Amino acid sequence: MLRWAASVRLAERVMVTDDAEPVLAAGVREGWGVALLCGTGSLAWGRNVRGEMARVGGWGYLLGDEGSGYQLACQGLRAALRAADGRSEPTSLSALLLNELGAASPEQLVERVYGGPMTRRELAALARVVLAAAEHDGAARQIVEEGAAAVAEMVAALVRRLALVPGDYPLAMAGGLLIHHGGYRELVLNELARRQVPPGTIALVHQPVRGAVALARELARGSLRWTSAAKASSPDLA
Repeated sequence: MLRWAASVRLAERVMVTDDAEPVLAAGVREGWGVALLCGTGSLAWGRNVRGEMARVGGWGYLLGDEGSGYQLACQGLRAALRAADGRSEPTSLSALLLNELGAASPEQLVERVYGGPMTRRELAALARVVLAAAEHDGAARQIVEEGAAAVAEMVAALVRRLALVPGDYPLAMAGGLLIHHGGYRELVLNELARRQVPPGTIALVHQPVRGAVALARELARGSLRWTSAAKASSPDLA
């Protein structure tokens, strides 16, 4: 990607990065801290005051994405099907998910999920059903609480790896689950406090693209202090 951008002379300087660094740039003025993304997938990424960077999570829907919308939705569907089998206590998730997917029976849930097939984003959208059910349903509440704990553990691991000071580091939060579901966001923050790694400040990043613009401006000025693992370069060097 870097070589292509340079070959077509997209700009005098080119930087290729992932979606976490712009979130940090959009939410944190200090230039260091933690970016937590949790929507369809999940990822924690950070930089300390020395410019050292690390990532925790972000291994994709098969190997990771703990606490993400995709995982909450899958856990909700599994809970509904276990209840249909009689392997667990009845849960309101069964009726709620049947209704949401226009299915008349648990067997049709399988058809809806596999027969389309549903995209990961469409499947992850079912997380809102699980989050709503968590207010009155034990099975849904357990799924949501375990998801929030998994998300908080990513941040806790990152704090340890980068030797950030609990209660001092800035935290930028982005992604549909954290932005649009305040209850889930509070559960994550409560879990961080319980693990004794609370952030010092919190910023909700509604438009990560603002961070991309800020990084591009710094790159153009030559004032970008740090870059991600994906290098920043000029066409002559690519």
